[in-house]
Amino acid sequence: VKLMHRYIHKLECHNSFFTSEQRNRACDLMQKLGLTLSCISHFRDSDYIALFGDDLALSSSFVSEAVKSFESRSGCLVYTCICDTVWGFPRLSLLFASPYDEDWQYAFSSDGRTCRVYAYVLNLSDDALSESGSVYVQCCGGSLCCVG
Repeated sequence: VKLMHRYIHKLECHNSFFTSEQRNRACDLMQKLGLTLSCISHFRDSDYIALFGDDLALSSSFVSEAVKSFESRSGCLVYTCICDTVWGFPRLSLLFASPYDEDWQYAFSSDGRTCRVYAYVLNLSDDALSESGSVYVQCCGGSLCCVG
């Protein structure tokens, strides 16, 4: 499967809403995940997030609105998205940095091959099945893919 990515500009991003510590932690998570310096600088300097996946048919405005909606109701900062399909159901995973200090000890773990990070997983077939939790991801040549 060939993975692709594109950059999505975050609509009406409220930079003052997020602390510089939260933004720095998001950049740190991106670096730990093995994302390219280009991805990190697009996020840090221009409020663009990378959308990874094997099917990038989702519109930029849909992804941007999903990010904006999640950020405004949770206070979490989305730093990248992954679009994939599991058991025939398309989903959009919003990887995020939590605003709560107590979350940081659990925000990232790695076994050297895969990484576990916090995400809000938006089920694109049935919104009632959307949930926050952890996803397992793997860096594949600078792109990210969900592996669990």
